Amino acid sequence: ATSRKIVSKTRLSLPPDDEVEAFIRSRPNFEHDLNMVQTHFFGKTFSSRHETAPMYHRTARQIRVVREKIEKAEGRIFKRESIDRNLTRFKLEPKINVLFNDEKR
Repeated sequence: ATSRKIVSKTRLSLPPDDEVEAFIRSRPNFEHDLNMVQTHFFGKTFSSRHETAPMYHRTARQIRVVREKIEKAEGRIFKRESIDRNLTRFKLEPKINVLFNDEKR
């Protein structure tokens, strides 16, 4: 007799973008990472490999889109900080105006 691993076919649905945005905005300096957002909304994190990969990539894309929306609305940018080789934390910071040689100071 062979045993077969049973994988749930139930597809999790993403939270609405405005709820993800509200969560990120509620954090000091809008600081967040993928694991933090996944844990908040799903009570667990997803792996970029194995059977949870589709949900990992769906949530990562949603968070990136929400982050871009916040950057545009706030006129600031998210700075990336590597926490370890598998996790990047984002923090909203002011845009730095770059002066070119021909611009007046």
